[in-house]
Amino acid sequence: MSPVDTRDSGQIVVIVAVSMLGLLAVTALVIDGGLLFATKRNLQSLSDGAARAGAMSLDEQALREGQDQLVIDPAGAETAASSYLVTVGFRGRSAVSANPSVIEVRLAQVHDTVLLGIVGIKDFEMRASSVARPAVGTATEGG
Repeated sequence: MSPVDTRDSGQIVVIVAVSMLGLLAVTALVIDGGLLFATKRNLQSLSDGAARAGAMSLDEQALREGQDQLVIDPAGAETAASSYLVTVGFRGRSAVSANPSVIEVRLAQVHDTVLLGIVGIKDFEMRASSVARPAVGTATEGG
């Protein structure tokens, strides 16, 4: 029997430990990254819906007077957009502003991480914004 070389003992443990740490980091990025993309998509969808809801609040007096362009009722648009966000159960910060030609909705929401908390990243703030204008009919290109 030949004697066992003990100079290399324990090196495999270090290699496995470092590899597992790297695998955990990649897993955390995949899981939390996917959740963050989904959260951003949902937040953008909420922002778009609120802006569209607000853009449907038209100034009825301007319609009766027969103006050439559709005009938003700013107070009604802000109320409609805010009501939409309450109805869908949005929990976050929102800012809605409107004028007679456009409504803008800005949303922000904090999303907790699942695995990135291991490395000290506890949450991310996601933001989305949308702008809508009143329109009538359908738009086609090329007539």
